[in-house]
Amino acid sequence: MAKESKFRLKDLFNLFDIVVLAIAVLLGVVLVLFSRGAGKEATTVIYTVEFTNMQNGSASLIQPGDSLVDRVKKFDLGKVISVEVGPTYTQIEDLLEGGSHEAVSQTLQTATVVLEAPATETEQDFLVSGGFLIKIGTSVSAKGPGYSCYGTVLAIEKGGEGK
Repeated sequence: MAKESKFRLKDLFNLFDIVVLAIAVLLGVVLVLFSRGAGKEATTVIYTVEFTNMQNGSASLIQPGDSLVDRVKKFDLGKVISVEVGPTYTQIEDLLEGGSHEAVSQTLQTATVVLEAPATETEQDFLVSGGFLIKIGTSVSAKGPGYSCYGTVLAIEKGGEGK
């Protein structure tokens, strides 16, 4: 007579396979829970960035309607709504009388740029384009069509409401 074999779970999976499957299922559950974005609210944000130390003429390249992109991680920073170009002021140390005073740079300009972008709002901050964190004082390294600039976030407000 032929020996009949019985189907056993032990023959199908060993202990290592079960542990790997359990870890994979656990990671899947964690990713689903975190990808839902609990506590986040989609909104439009309008924020002001001051780009300093731009060479004369390069600040005038920034135009309303330009899309700015983060130079490092390539996040979309939003569209330019308005631009104000002015002189760059520097502090000069007065060696004769002591102290310091402000002087206007002859070769540098400052551009104050207002940007509008879709953002995700959490309790403490805004994430523009799903990843670029903006707060007042955040450093921004941006590039646009034909120029690049570096500056600081000065003001943030929610689109249409104000914050």
